[in-house]
Amino acid sequence: MKRPDRGGPPERIGVEAAKLLDGLLRTGEARLGRAVAEAWTRAVGERAARFVRPIRLAGGVLQARAASPVWRNEIRMQAAAIVERLRRDLGDAVREIDIRVGTVADAREADAPGGIVAREPLPGLASVAERLESDDLRRMASDLAHGSASRPPKRRAGGT
Repeated sequence: MKRPDRGGPPERIGVEAAKLLDGLLRTGEARLGRAVAEAWTRAVGERAARFVRPIRLAGGVLQARAASPVWRNEIRMQAAAIVERLRRDLGDAVREIDIRVGTVADAREADAPGGIVAREPLPGLASVAERLESDDLRRMASDLAHGSASRPPKRRAGGT
């Protein structure tokens, strides 16, 4: 069976992806998304913006994803000031911030505060975590299930 002609020579996937992305960036929603992302970086700073990313803005609530519970808490503690900075750039579009812990692309382990490491979530582990008897194991398994985990403590020379 002969394959249908696809209209020309094959192109690299990057070329097609660039064309698609270019088309998407011309839409108003994409411009708003880019404006929110830029305002977010100015409001929280370059370092925090690597670990906490805006995901969606709807009804005055800016939803963001944090690479770890530590970053979520850091942003929550500064939420009022961050909202004020966002309002300078975006007007009344943002009234509050809702931050959830999840996977954040490009978050580097070496820069994570408090020994928290961003990982891929393992949702199937959540049900296992609930059945563990040890509080420490249950907490660690739950963290892994939701995409973050504490680094194990470093051992000192001499085995302690």
